[in-house]
Amino acid sequence: MRAMEYGQLVELVKSIIENFEDSKKSLKYVVGNLPIVWFGNLDAYLKSEKRVITVGINPSDAEFLSQRFTTSDSVSDVIESYNNYFENNPYWHWFNMNERVLKQFDTSYKTNQQSNTAIHIDLCSTFATHPTWGKLSPKEQKSLRETGKGENRFWTLVDLLKPDLILISVAKRYLWSDLKDYKGTSIGYFHVRGRELTYYKGETFDMFFGTNNR
Repeated sequence: MRAMEYGQLVELVKSIIENFEDSKKSLKYVVGNLPIVWFGNLDAYLKSEKRVITVGINPSDAEFLSQRFTTSDSVSDVIESYNNYFENNPYWHWFNMNERVLKQFDTSYKTNQQSNTAIHIDLCSTFATHPTWGKLSPKEQKSLRETGKGENRFWTLVDLLKPDLILISVAKRYLWSDLKDYKGTSIGYFHVRGRELTYYKGETFDMFFGTNNR
């Protein structure tokens, strides 16, 4: 990542933090002490031969039941806590299924486990909520997405991260309303233990997906 792009990423994190502080004042269901823009080691991801990101809906409120993230107001400390997430008691109850899939691509959330290191981002919001996203009313979901600039924020982040492969695990009603044809990609599906994952396969990532392809 060039210095200019890294500067853009820092500015993006700053703006999301500002939105988060404003949202907590007006949206009672936003929880936690900070937004989570990504999970995982960004430096290791950027150095990977094949860049893979996984995508969910929004962070779980369970992320804040343990002290996984900094309580500092410093943006550099916040970014460091994002980068150290999978080395600091991660929420494997959710991430473990993705980790099993990532290993099929010689990739892991953990550094030095596979040839490539993945990171995770969220589609609808970087803010954790209580109740969880699926239990929020459509009006509450809409307010949160608009406040957090969900779609613009997501695609800005994707453009900065420049992934070769995006693995998406969200309900189709969110997928089709938010995801448009991403330049240089094709879309497909595969199933793992009853859970359907969607992938966007970049032209530079020519890999066989195995018998679970759909």
